Amino acid sequence: RVLASHGVHSNAKGEFTAWTAAARATPLRIALAGHGGTNAVILTHLLGLPPVPWEWLRFETPLAAVSVVALRAINHDSYVWSLQRFASRIDAQ
Repeated sequence: RVLASHGVHSNAKGEFTAWTAAARATPLRIALAGHGGTNAVILTHLLGLPPVPWEWLRFETPLAAVSVVALRAINHDSYVWSLQRFASRIDAQ
C-alpha cells in the first residue's frame, strides 16, 4: 500500500515480478522502519525471492541497521528492485 500510494505497482510476468512506477522529476525516497524479521520479509518480497520459514536469518541485520533498495529499469516501462546497501550501521555512515 505504501508503494502504491506513490504510483509504484507490481506486475507478475510469468515467474518473475516487474514493477511500474510513475515518472518523477526527482527520486522518490521512502523510509520504512521495522523489526529485523519484518524487514527481511519486505526485502524478500521486493527482490522477488521465494519466501522461506526462516526469513529473518536470510537477511539477518544488526540493531539500528539500514538497507537500501532502488528501482532499476529493465526496459522502457518496467523495473526490478536492486539491493544497493545491506545492513549498514547507522553510526557508521
